[in-house]
Order: sequence, then structure tokens, then C-alpha cells
Amino acid sequence: MAGIAASVGEAAAVVPINAPGIVVGGGFNHEETIALSNSPIPSILGVQLLAGATAVHVDPRSAIPQKDGMINADMPTIFRDAAAASNGKIVLALVDPAQWRGKHILVAEFL
Repeated sequence: MAGIAASVGEAAAVVPINAPGIVVGGGFNHEETIALSNSPIPSILGVQLLAGATAVHVDPRSAIPQKDGMINADMPTIFRDAAAASNGKIVLALVDPAQWRGKHILVAEFL
């Protein structure tokens, strides 16, 4: 995640993500993250069909419960958590399943 986190800086628009295993992705600044959290996208990503294909990274500083690599939250909660942090950001990416344990989508939160 370090390569991805380094790619998510302050910006006025979506920042392309270029990291190993990322096919195409974008990092959203805090204002864009707030807008995303208020959109239907988190709920769409959380539907059962996509949930199994999605890898999720939650910032270690998050209050969202995590145990043994498992995150105990739905997708809207993860987006709201990032939006509520003073500098929270979200990354969305399509990833190479061969490098991401069979997952096709990455949702990553950085606080």
C-alpha cells in the first residue's frame, strides 16, 4: 500500500494511480472523497456481486474494527470514515487478480 499511498497527494482532480498490480486507478482528494461518500458508488461497490471481487484497505489509524486482516464494516461506512477525517482520501482501482488474490477491484482508505 505504500506505493499507492505515496501516489495520493493533494490535487484538484483525480490522480492516476501507477503501482504494481494496478490496471487503472484513481486517487481522490478529500473534497472528492466527501462527494463520493455522498454518492451511490459506495453502496454499488458493497453489493454482494461486487463485494467478493473487491479488496479493501482501511487505514490503520481508522476506528473501523479490524481483526486478522478482516474489516468489520460495509462499504458506505468505509467511505464515510475517510470523508469524516480531516484529510481522508479514497483510492479506487481495477487490479490484476493474479496479484491481488483473485480480486478485481481495490478500495483503499487513507487518513
